[in-house]
Amino acid sequence: MPPVEPFGTLVREAVANETFNRLADLRRRITRRWWWLARNPLIVKGGVGFRWAVNLGK
Repeated sequence: MPPVEPFGTLVREAVANETFNRLADLRRRITRRWWWLARNPLIVKGGVGFRWAVNLGK
């Protein structure tokens, strides 16, 4: 499994079961999720589960 694949699940949680009238709205929601994940490395570590993820946020 590519290292980024489990990360995609964490991003998709922000848009699951949502509809967007414009592509810009979808982009905005995904961008906010990326920034939120960047500020919450423990969530990423748990969701990704790769050894290298342990070093995130250090």
